[in-house]
Amino acid sequence: MAPVDYYSTGAVYLSMSFNGLSLAHGTGFFFLHRKRMFLVTARHNLSGTHWETGRNLNSQGGRPNVLKAHSWVFAQRDDQFLLGSGHHEFALHDGDGTPIWMESKDTDVAVLDLERLSRNKSLFPNADDYQQFQEWFGCERDFRDFSYSATMQSDIKIPYVNDKVGPYVPVVGQDLFIVGYPLAFACAGEFPIWKRGSIATEPHEDYKGMPLYLIDAVTREGLSGSPVIGSFVNPSFDNGGKGILTLQGTERAFAGLYTCRIGAVDDFSAQMGVVWKPSVIMQIIDENWI
Repeated sequence: MAPVDYYSTGAVYLSMSFNGLSLAHGTGFFFLHRKRMFLVTARHNLSGTHWETGRNLNSQGGRPNVLKAHSWVFAQRDDQFLLGSGHHEFALHDGDGTPIWMESKDTDVAVLDLERLSRNKSLFPNADDYQQFQEWFGCERDFRDFSYSATMQSDIKIPYVNDKVGPYVPVVGQDLFIVGYPLAFACAGEFPIWKRGSIATEPHEDYKGMPLYLIDAVTREGLSGSPVIGSFVNPSFDNGGKGILTLQGTERAFAGLYTCRIGAVDDFSAQMGVVWKPSVIMQIIDENWI
């Protein structure tokens, strides 16, 4: 397998439609918490409404009722390590019209419990697609390791963005990347685009009382729901007691969820991106745990 950055495989291409009519596309990512796998994205991607005002985002008033997710997967067949892909299409509401995602009303964050979805066959229009979804997400297994998938006839591992847990401490001015699928630059089946930015507000403070921070980055439609990857220097010192710097390398770690930009009146405005903190995702999961 050709070398591909791990976080490139973590971004999930999303397309939203209403009764077969394409409405928009965006980005999501897999997130592991309490040994369960979740799909995380911007809430407005799924609801079709602005997270603060509630107004429809589509000019014709359409709101998504079907989500199609195209994701990457690591595959191991005999002695070969491969990078495969798959897509899953499912309804965004159950039989009585209740949204299938979890959310916090005062944030633009939506979380889908993939194990819970795998118990509801009626959400999936395609039986083969549902079988693969069950194999990938339905069983209780260790997502940190490879597990056999009959549909791919190999062992698979789902790449999730918080897989690499390191000594990451976000600092204002620090570099980061928004990894996703901006309009016209990438599509399903292709690797995501990496957009560079920097942390613009103190990340350990809540911006205007909300659990988010701002980034200085020029972004476009389609990046909503993207994972934000922080870039930091991780120094290493010798163990001889002298404290001499022996290695200084750049590392990366999951830093939050990008959902939108503010102040973008035109291309020359001071555009700031909104990044929700990882703690928001875990809080939504914990408050809706079943």
